[in-house]
Amino acid sequence: MNFGMGLTRVRFWDYFVGTALGIIVGTFIFTFFVGTVKDVWSSGQWGELISWKVFFSLALFVFSFFIPKIVERLKASPRVGVA
Repeated sequence: MNFGMGLTRVRFWDYFVGTALGIIVGTFIFTFFVGTVKDVWSSGQWGELISWKVFFSLALFVFSFFIPKIVERLKASPRVGVA
């Protein structure tokens, strides 16, 4: 991918910012989810699997699969009031 982008007219900073945003979002969500499950696992208190933190991290993880579709719809929607 990196080599292919080097052959196109995509500007370096556009590629850099796009890559950084994509990596940061996914890394944060995955790390938060795995960290939450690891905390419950290491504490041995399985009752904590039913907590807001676990449900929130799971929801973020599932939501991350829909981010490309959401961005696609936002790009395709007509903009009202933009000249």
